[in-house]
Amino acid sequence: MSESGNDAIVSGTLLTGDEAADGLAEVIATTVCHTPGVTRIVKPWWRRIGSDDRSAIRISEEDGRSDVDMEIAVDLTVPIVQLTQDLRRRVSTAITQAGRTPGKVDIVVSKVEVNNDLML
Repeated sequence: MSESGNDAIVSGTLLTGDEAADGLAEVIATTVCHTPGVTRIVKPWWRRIGSDDRSAIRISEEDGRSDVDMEIAVDLTVPIVQLTQDLRRRVSTAITQAGRTPGKVDIVVSKVEVNNDLML
């Protein structure tokens, strides 16, 4: 199987199963996928084994703040630093609009790839 075939595009779900947090994870996943320059959310390597289909977007609550961790692939043509700064702002805004206090937003850019949708 090719390396890119091993990566799954996944939607957001929360590891705790909290219904309100599941909704937040879905909003964050949608926000991430609609951010210009993000080609997809990447399922971490440690979740590729087995049938576990939980999301690559992890939300944790600590000291009243919602922390988010994610792994993404980005388009080859975008400045990664600007993209991740923009994405952090967008995710923090989504958390605030959900009535929660944003905490740390960790973004791992694991792949840089050509966005074939732009090549017409």
